[in-house]
Amino acid sequence: MKRTIVVLSLVLCSVLIAAGWQGAFDDAYFAQASDGGGATATGGDITTNGGYLVHTFTNNGTFTVISGSLTVSNLIVGGGGGGGCGCGGGGGAGGVIITNLTLAVGNYAITVGGGGHGAPNTTTYGSDGTNTVFGVLTALGGGAGGTQAESAGTRNGRSGGSGGGGGGGSGGAAGTGGATDNAEQGNAGGAASTSGSYFPGGGGGSRYAAGSAASGSKGGDGGPGITNSITGSEQPYAGGGGGGLYGGSADDIGLGGSGIGGDGGYFGSGGGDAIGYGSGGGGGGRNGDGSQNDPGGHGSPGIVIITYEKPS
Repeated sequence: MKRTIVVLSLVLCSVLIAAGWQGAFDDAYFAQASDGGGATATGGDITTNGGYLVHTFTNNGTFTVISGSLTVSNLIVGGGGGGGCGCGGGGGAGGVIITNLTLAVGNYAITVGGGGHGAPNTTTYGSDGTNTVFGVLTALGGGAGGTQAESAGTRNGRSGGSGGGGGGGSGGAAGTGGATDNAEQGNAGGAASTSGSYFPGGGGGSRYAAGSAASGSKGGDGGPGITNSITGSEQPYAGGGGGGLYGGSADDIGLGGSGIGGDGGYFGSGGGDAIGYGSGGGGGGRNGDGSQNDPGGHGSPGIVIITYEKPS
């Protein structure tokens, strides 16, 4: 009887191994996914969405197709730009690429772009977001927002995936919004204003829309983010930052796009930091007497998401 059990056990193990099942003996097996054509892939944080496998990269890594060929859908977002200082412009959202690819066997390097830092003072720009790269595809980082407009060299928003908003200010000067460096990935930032009571900054652009120009005493709102359900849950990505004020109140700040771009600052407060992925930081505020300029908010990092059908 014991001999019969041993023989049956050996036969069963042979069948399971021949079928490619490794179970708890090899956790790495569960990090490999295949399509109906027998392709397998590794890399990133792997989850499921109904009949699809989803690889998410929030840090640098490698997507590897082990065998066969694999047709994938992608969402690629660059890092968001930092907001400007002192009634500053909002940072521009990172560029967005949504596309399908057929990938051969091989390694595909992924670089996830970082969010830009907010401007620390009115004579220095914050930093642009950096590019996100998947293979041959590059989603551009968002442009930094312009600073308080009396600083002529830094008042205009910078260009990028989407452009940063212009910095506001008195004295007849107002910053212009930065341009997009790729119209398929984003839009321009909004212009600032010299009118009204608070000389507001313009909003940062996004792929969905240009940043709003400041109007009267109201800071420009950031362009809204795109909404996508590639992971299985619908969420926004890449909103522009809102413009800040000279004095004023929370009622007049520029709002970050889709609630993920940073809001603009006002009397004595810095611009809000972006949340989510690929969003621009808010423009900083400025005291009503001009004695204090507050820093811009930081942009948020980019992301790469790759999805394809589960094996049949």
